[in-house]
Amino acid sequence: MKKNKISTLTEAQIKEFLRHNYKVDSIPSTDGYVGRPGANLQELKCAAVLLPLTFYDDEWHLLFTRRTDTLNDHSGQVSFPGGQCDLEDETPEDTALREAEE
Repeated sequence: MKKNKISTLTEAQIKEFLRHNYKVDSIPSTDGYVGRPGANLQELKCAAVLLPLTFYDDEWHLLFTRRTDTLNDHSGQVSFPGGQCDLEDETPEDTALREAEE
């Protein structure tokens, strides 16, 4: 089986490629937001998401959630389970698992 070009790159080569080719002004807007990465940075908040994989019927499946329509922000969107860190969360993993359970 022939490997594609990406699978033969090292992690360092991929990071350098992304660093070299990343230009804030060249990112097209697809979501209607005016802001761009690096523009008007606000204070960062601790948050984490879970990428739930399950093996069922001899195949891997990636699970998503659909946010309720009653939320003020991002209502009805398809997403991974996750959210903001709470004081009792010691690690991002704790946050992701707690949020998934909630």
